[in-house]
Amino acid sequence: MYGDMVTREMPKGGDKMAVNREDFEAYEGVRRSGVVNMFDPMARELAGLDKKTFINIMKDYDYLKEKFE
Repeated sequence: MYGDMVTREMPKGGDKMAVNREDFEAYEGVRRSGVVNMFDPMARELAGLDKKTFINIMKDYDYLKEKFE
């Protein structure tokens, strides 16, 4: 189901993290392709994600994977 959104409070009073299913699937598509290292800035460009969203997915990957898959 597209349009799902996960919002989670970040530790230490930081901004909330919000990632939708489409963002996660874009990230996951690049990750599974194995074309680039996910720490390479090219990975973010290939996924078509802004820097904040990309980093949030990297930081909370296990949690998001459980929620979206």
